[in-house]
Amino acid sequence: MRLTGIELSRRRATKNAARQTRPVQIFSTRLLCVAVLASGLFLVTIRAFYSRVRQHWKPDKGGCVMGTPLRDHPLMRRGPVSNWPPFWTQWSEGGGMTMLKGEIGVVRYVHLTTQDSKRCHLVIEYNGQHYVGTLLFDDSAFCSQICALLQQQLGRSIKDIGDLEVSFTPK
Repeated sequence: MRLTGIELSRRRATKNAARQTRPVQIFSTRLLCVAVLASGLFLVTIRAFYSRVRQHWKPDKGGCVMGTPLRDHPLMRRGPVSNWPPFWTQWSEGGGMTMLKGEIGVVRYVHLTTQDSKRCHLVIEYNGQHYVGTLLFDDSAFCSQICALLQQQLGRSIKDIGDLEVSFTPK
């Protein structure tokens, strides 16, 4: 396949542009993050938008890996609604039901119904009583990963688990 002069110059320009978009230096303060590019341009990010998210530049990977508390992870949701913390329910013998909401209690049991399920069931103990909550996800693979993580956290409080830092790569 022969390339014309115009096609060759387009390819070179594309490669040069890709090289110039990688930051050469990164300066950061409490409020700002400035990345100076090889082309002389710079990007400024106001950290107030990322108050709960930390960025770690990985130049060898060519991208940015974000760390965030589990409760704020972008996949911890079903549709547009966050699934953390779940509603906690307790059924009584008389047919009544008690519902609680919040990062309360200690995890006693975690159950994933099937490998390709999008539901993770939790049992917590709060004030000497047991409550059940269900985390619903859009992504079954992520659901399996979170259930595996939660099974390693038995005996810990829901608040501590919500504070766990997990990583993700933004799109």
